[in-house]
Amino acid sequence: MEQQPVGASGLARKWILVVDDHPFVCDSLREMIDCEPDLVVKGAATDARTAISLVARIPFHLAMIDLFLGRSHGLELIKVIRKLRPTMRVIAVSMTEDETYIDRAFHAGANGFIHKAEMAAVFRRAARQVLDGQTYLSDEFKERFDQRARASNGKSGWTPDELLSDQELEVFRLTGQGLSAEAIAQRLGIRVCSVETYRARIRIKLGYRDFTDFVAHAGQWVMVKGFPV
Repeated sequence: MEQQPVGASGLARKWILVVDDHPFVCDSLREMIDCEPDLVVKGAATDARTAISLVARIPFHLAMIDLFLGRSHGLELIKVIRKLRPTMRVIAVSMTEDETYIDRAFHAGANGFIHKAEMAAVFRRAARQVLDGQTYLSDEFKERFDQRARASNGKSGWTPDELLSDQELEVFRLTGQGLSAEAIAQRLGIRVCSVETYRARIRIKLGYRDFTDFVAHAGQWVMVKGFPV
């Protein structure tokens, strides 16, 4: 096994994996992290397959994972990493402000969430807090979760957020963004027939009359959630 690099303080630096489908984000994070005396980026990946390969070979202490990778889903990657390296810590990062995906990231095994707009200001504190065995979520998002809990009062609204699995919700989101079954299959790395199976399950779960009704509601959901169309 490779020897851990030692920082200026004389302490072994924690190894970090950065996963983001935008290379400039990986580069920016590397610049920020490598300046720290106790942290170092030991690997970077722009897709889930490369990330899994790196995790299988290198005992990272922490992974920072974008929830919306170009051709895969960060939630699924988090689940795989937790199986490969149960003690490895994970911080999900994203531009989304949707509590549904943030909540699912924690359920998938993430130990923290950082919004990309606040990353430069909080990543040092968040990384060290998570590496220390704690969880991290900004006060703003904690308040949002509290407000949502108070508003729901334990009642189910029978929404896509509540009824669909992670993969079904991703197919629903991509359908609402106007992607064809072929494009969704390519994005998620699955077969077209699997996309159609997911769509059929979604229609049954949510009670849509036909495919046109399904697409219309998916588009409305995407707009309400604030995802780009």
